[in-house]
Amino acid sequence: MPGTQTAAAALFGAAPAVPTDVLARAFQTDGGVVESIKSKFPDAV
Repeated sequence: MPGTQTAAAALFGAAPAVPTDVLARAFQTDGGVVESIKSKFPDAV
């Protein structure tokens, strides 16, 4: 939809980036998983 934003893109593709350790704690996972997810989202402009 125009004018909307998904939570995943907002968190994992944000510029400036949300720190990996913050996302790992928020999603109760390790930094490797977060980095893997971040790699699937293009950098925001």
